[in-house]
Amino acid sequence: MSSLTATVVLGNRHPYDRDYNPLDQIDVYEGSTIAFEIRSYRDSVPTRRWLGIAPELVRDALFAAITLFLPDFADHPLATAESVDCEAIGESTLRELAQVAETTWSFAVDATLRDGSIVKTEDFERLEVASVIVFTPTYIRQAVHVTEDDQ
Repeated sequence: MSSLTATVVLGNRHPYDRDYNPLDQIDVYEGSTIAFEIRSYRDSVPTRRWLGIAPELVRDALFAAITLFLPDFADHPLATAESVDCEAIGESTLRELAQVAETTWSFAVDATLRDGSIVKTEDFERLEVASVIVFTPTYIRQAVHVTEDDQ
């Protein structure tokens, strides 16, 4: 069973203030494997899933997924695939796509990282041109329900 550990919202900077217009969202799920669920705010259901992401490639896969929102990449096979098996994608392909997000695209990112997420605040420092805000928990209350069978 996997848990939602990070949410990354992408958009354009608003021209008159410090806010942004959200356009797309990538949810990061972790469990026995790592997966992304990608949705556009224009659609009511998730439009794409990336599965089988190796832990050491999470940042590159996340930034590659971000790059695929660019109009120039609209016809890229990974941008149009409903489901992507990341184990079948070469590491160099992910890295090349990730470099576009890191250095050439000015966009806005709001990331919420939960405790224990494989995605780290430092990962977003590589987005040189983007406007980035990273949220991490400052207060957590989690109820623990123990039954006699659990003891």
